[in-house]
Amino acid sequence: MAGEDWFSRTVGAPEATPEYSPIINNVVDDPARAAPLSTQAGASLRTRTPEQIEVYSQALGIPADRFGTVDGNIVYRDDRGDLVRVSPSVTGATGPVDAARRMGGVVARNAGDFIPGLAGLVASTGVAVPPTSPITIPLAGALAAAGEYGRQELGDAIYGSRPEGTDWFSVAGQGGSAALGQGIGLGIGRLIEANPAGVTGAADRRFFRDPTARAEAQRLADEGRQEGVTLLAGDVTNRRSLLQRDRQLGRFPDTADDMAAVVQRRNTVEVPGAIDRRIAGSAGNTPSVEGGRAAFTQGARNVIDDAFERMQGLNSPLFQRAWEARPGPVWSEDLDALLRRPAIARAWQEAQTAAANSGRELPPLFRVSADGNRLELVDAALHPDMQAWHQIKRGLDQIVNGGSDPLTGAMRMPGGRDVREARDALRAALVRENPAYGEALAESAPRLQAFADLEATGIARTARREGQGASNEGLAAIFDGAKMAPERVAQYRQSFLDAGQEDAWRAGLSAYLRDAMEAAQKTTQRGEPSNVAGKFYQQVFGTPQRREALAQAMGGAGTQEYQEFARTMRVLQAASRSFPEGSPTATDAGARSGFASGAARAAGGAANALNPLNWPGMLRDVLVEGSAAGNAQRIAQGYLAAGPVGNGEFIPQMRLLPNPVAGLLGGGGQAATAGAAGLLGPLFEEDRPPGGGLLAPAR
Repeated sequence: MAGEDWFSRTVGAPEATPEYSPIINNVVDDPARAAPLSTQAGASLRTRTPEQIEVYSQALGIPADRFGTVDGNIVYRDDRGDLVRVSPSVTGATGPVDAARRMGGVVARNAGDFIPGLAGLVASTGVAVPPTSPITIPLAGALAAAGEYGRQELGDAIYGSRPEGTDWFSVAGQGGSAALGQGIGLGIGRLIEANPAGVTGAADRRFFRDPTARAEAQRLADEGRQEGVTLLAGDVTNRRSLLQRDRQLGRFPDTADDMAAVVQRRNTVEVPGAIDRRIAGSAGNTPSVEGGRAAFTQGARNVIDDAFERMQGLNSPLFQRAWEARPGPVWSEDLDALLRRPAIARAWQEAQTAAANSGRELPPLFRVSADGNRLELVDAALHPDMQAWHQIKRGLDQIVNGGSDPLTGAMRMPGGRDVREARDALRAALVRENPAYGEALAESAPRLQAFADLEATGIARTARREGQGASNEGLAAIFDGAKMAPERVAQYRQSFLDAGQEDAWRAGLSAYLRDAMEAAQKTTQRGEPSNVAGKFYQQVFGTPQRREALAQAMGGAGTQEYQEFARTMRVLQAASRSFPEGSPTATDAGARSGFASGAARAAGGAANALNPLNWPGMLRDVLVEGSAAGNAQRIAQGYLAAGPVGNGEFIPQMRLLPNPVAGLLGGGGQAATAGAAGLLGPLFEEDRPPGGGLLAPAR
């Protein structure tokens, strides 16, 4: 018989049958009499019990009517009439070796279920999307459903099509089980986490899991607290998502007033107060812009005068020796020829003006010809001495160097090549006449050049601005790095310190900063200040050149004054990030419904509620809107009530799970629901033993 051939081939002859076989609920539970593992794995590709029995029947050569189910397990009736499990249990093991053998059967008979299970787990691994994202819930369901469908298609490819076709109930069940498990895992993760910032994006989660980034944000929040400036969550983290959320708080009807009050307080009280305190600490407590400018202008004049006196004190003995070495008139054909050059005439006029400005007059040795192009001797018998020629030479120097006009103070361009040639020719002629004069020129040249440079600087221009009404331009010309090279600022500061004018320097710096603060506080057309922090920061600290210029103005980047000023600037930069207002955004589009009448809204709501299909969406909207409104009010009112004291309080409270842990929770949830479905499934199936009843267990 085919059955006897199969029994002899599979189980063995009756005399070879072991004397003991485990019996569970009157069913033989023996790995030696179970189906091969390959058969069990193949049957697991089928989802319906009759389809699995068909696979076992074909592979084992046993008629299908000798198969049935007991306790949810497929059994067959052997030739002796015993019911035998096609896949043994683990609970029936007689020892460790037998248990290991039985585990192979467990794996084989569940191999098909592993396909949708493993497919669903892809959602929790972070390969497709971050495992903490809510989108992993439908993704897990979709992947598991696709895996289940693929499992059934593979079974059809091996064993042929099934009469009932695709088991869509199993496809939906696998997808639902995976989605439910992933949702449970994410829910457990949310309960374990602490997320007062409400971040959801993967980049934001990485930011708050980074100790360095968190420490930097906390440091900025602490600095804002020290400066007395309220910093919002987006300000201290500089995360675009949080900046956008803070901006939306300023647009929501429930929070717009609170956020407007926060911004108003920051622009009118907190930021100006922080700037005022920092100016007083780092630059000096000057009462007003005009007072500081006046002090700086006087200091600039003192610096110029001091430099001139020091130069004169060092150079005068040198030239005195030159006058003594060649007293009396000095005349030669070369000098006579030089008088005919127009540049010499201009130089004598320069010398007369400079002398008059110094409270003295030059002797009337020369007069300018009627055509204005040359000099003439007032008395042909009265020739000039070395000092007179030196005055002409200094006039030529003034023209060559350019700088300010000695009469009007206006800046002018340096003289051209013809003036330089005239100056060099005059100097050479005088040195030939008096070598001591050449020595005096050589030794005094560095000091003369240094003073000439000083007279051409912004200090000299500032010193001459009295009565010209250029307070803002005069200060900015010295301290604004966009207009003055930082190294020049350092030189100017040292000039003030050398002249004992440090207080005047600090007064000018203070006036410059206060002027910038007043400009930043100018109101908009609505009569409100707009982003005071950003305006002040950009004006005085917004570029590397401006930062370096201020550092030099305060004595260097390493000084305490500059370090504290830079700290305040970091806080202002952070405060300037939030609430950029501009063109209408998408959030404004939904506000149109707020202009509808109450009757129109009620009618629209009633029409929407008449359709039962809309009820789940309406319930969702109510729940979401209520939660959003409550959370938004909590955040906005927290900003308003706490002020600077509340800066960054949420940072130490943030506790976000790493992606691997979140993935394990999601995967564990899927595995748990899959296991529960596997355990509960047999409870809903009716046992159908072959032959309609059970025989006595094998003897």
